[in-house]
Amino acid sequence: MSSPEDRDVDELAAALDARMADAQALDGASRSTALALYAATQDLHRAGLVRVIRHLREDPRGKELLFELVDEPVVRLLLLGHGLIRPDVTTQVERVLDAVRPQLQSHGGDVELVRVDGQTVHVRLQGACNGCSMAAVTMREGVERALTEGVPGITAVQVVP
Repeated sequence: MSSPEDRDVDELAAALDARMADAQALDGASRSTALALYAATQDLHRAGLVRVIRHLREDPRGKELLFELVDEPVVRLLLLGHGLIRPDVTTQVERVLDAVRPQLQSHGGDVELVRVDGQTVHVRLQGACNGCSMAAVTMREGVERALTEGVPGITAVQVVP
């Protein structure tokens, strides 16, 4: 097995998910101990990352480095996982659309993100969604509700042809 720093973010995340599933499958005290160990490790990592970020922000060169580091997929996932940075709006919108997509697809439709403009998301409805039937209206309203409730700052959804 390669060293952790040589593995890509998807491989590292998959390994973590697998170990968490193993811990969840344990019984009683073993499960509690494993989950407590994970939580304590997460707390230590978060505290250390917060201190590193504070120091980097205090120095103009550090700010530049911090912005560069956030572009590294593994570092970005680590900071996101600890709630130290928020995903960008487009990523948040894509996650919400991914969550509603199975329901749309089960009715013969789909949704595509066209762009995010400030507080407005522009989407294209496809398939059964792209007509004027009541089902299409219901799907359009469902997408709009999911986005305005699921992404902070989004106040409107525009459907484009």
